[in-house]
Amino acid sequence: MTHTYEVFDGAETGNLSIPISTTGTPELETTEVYNSAYSYKMNVSNSKKYMSYETSGFGANGDWDATDVGFVWFSFHLNVTALPGAGQYLYLGLIQRQGGNETSSWRITENGNFEQKIHGGAYTASAETISTGVWYQVSLSARANITGGTSQVVRVADDDTELINDVQNTPNHTNIFRYHIGAWANSYGTMYIDNLIIEGSSADANIDDPYNATGSSYTMRLLTPDATGDEDAAAWGGSHTDIDEIPHDGSTTEELNTTSAGNFLKTMSDVSGFAEIIVAVIGVQSICFVRGFSGSVTGHTRMKVGATTDVTTGRNFNGLSGEPNCKVYQTNPDTSAAWTTAEVNDIQLGFGKTTGTFGLGVTAAYAEIVYSFSPGAVSFIHRTVVIIQ
Repeated sequence: MTHTYEVFDGAETGNLSIPISTTGTPELETTEVYNSAYSYKMNVSNSKKYMSYETSGFGANGDWDATDVGFVWFSFHLNVTALPGAGQYLYLGLIQRQGGNETSSWRITENGNFEQKIHGGAYTASAETISTGVWYQVSLSARANITGGTSQVVRVADDDTELINDVQNTPNHTNIFRYHIGAWANSYGTMYIDNLIIEGSSADANIDDPYNATGSSYTMRLLTPDATGDEDAAAWGGSHTDIDEIPHDGSTTEELNTTSAGNFLKTMSDVSGFAEIIVAVIGVQSICFVRGFSGSVTGHTRMKVGATTDVTTGRNFNGLSGEPNCKVYQTNPDTSAAWTTAEVNDIQLGFGKTTGTFGLGVTAAYAEIVYSFSPGAVSFIHRTVVIIQ
């Protein structure tokens, strides 16, 4: 089975910058999470709170796919702690085509049923219901001209029990370009969303339910800079301690370049700090938060693994403030094979200023690691052993 990952968003940066935009300001939650540091919280009463992602806009944030697609799969963890009242709904997701028309959408009823529909159709409900206060792994799809191409699959997180598996009529729009995750229409209730994966392609054969790679037990965590790496151009002023905080602190601390072109790399913390034992590394996303002074100045995020340094497409950061510059790596760019934990521990991350004499500041650099784990298996460094003599 082939997977084509477009976006990883576990809310792990501690801010709302990874989505192209947000509506109603989803909250960043640190208590109700699925094996991570942060999740998105939507507590709504006849209101909207959601995150938006656009295929046509991914290129602006880095090297996410910048073309419209016809085939999409989502995967995320969901915990609904308050269902809507009688006759009300908690909207969950919407896929739009060019022009803004709906392609497929999903919502949750007062009884905990999942409902889905395609453009021009009616919502159809699952026979099964979810419970409040339980983490589920949810997969949704909108695949053009595929029989039953709109689907909803809900599994209990950690034990992989399939609770809901419904398909609906065939969506026929091939120019999908916008995804809304969360309460995209006026909604009621409270939900938490964590560990979002979006797959998208112009060919159905290139994507699959992310669950088939991750299982229901997967999460996302960040590696942060811990020392100077293999590149340290004199034009950059700062150190790893200026770009390692979560969330980033804007221009309070940063790597700053106000003169000439040049690159820097930092070695990163390793996965020994993760609470879970990694079963498989699903992918890595490089993230640098960048601000540009007034004036044309270009640059790119850099990631080195082994003997290979890979970069995002160059971008002009003129006047931008704390803009994420990202790239998803499904495989190790040095080996073109699946990531190993040893290779993840070898990552160096940084930034390169390529043109312009105007100022450019990097306020944070992260490697976001997406990985599956065994429920109940905890890394030894997180165990406490008490010996009584």
